[in-house]
Amino acid sequence: MASQQWYYRKGTARFGPVASADIKKMAAEGKLEPTDLLRGVGMTEWVSASKITGLFPKTESATSTKNSINRTA
Repeated sequence: MASQQWYYRKGTARFGPVASADIKKMAAEGKLEPTDLLRGVGMTEWVSASKITGLFPKTESATSTKNSINRTA
């Protein structure tokens, strides 16, 4: 299974691609904030990191989105 690749934005700066495991690690270490934006390879729109299932502790918005950090390419 291939790892999903992600781009992320902090303010106006853009970074990536970064593997799912690295995005999870960044979130756990506080280097990625829930308000930062993510876009998976193949996605057309940026989404708030807080809306990515499995990235941060469960919230109401995280459980209602179809985006997932564990999605495969």
